Amino acid sequence: MIRDKSLENKIATRITRKKSTVILREDFRDLGGYDQVGRALRALVAKGKIVKLGYGIYAKTIQSSLTGERV
Repeated sequence: MIRDKSLENKIATRITRKKSTVILREDFRDLGGYDQVGRALRALVAKGKIVKLGYGIYAKTIQSSLTGERV
């Protein structure tokens, strides 16, 4: 039995494949409803995968080679 990916995983996969470092909430409109996408993006912010820049605007984070922290 193959388990479907969660919405958070689908969004995270799309973010890693995207060349741009800036991500808009609109980029994920086809994956789910407004509230669902918002919850998934908040979860990714809490995990440190992305940072919120403004209303509906996010950016990818990178791992520092010196400290190992995500910035």
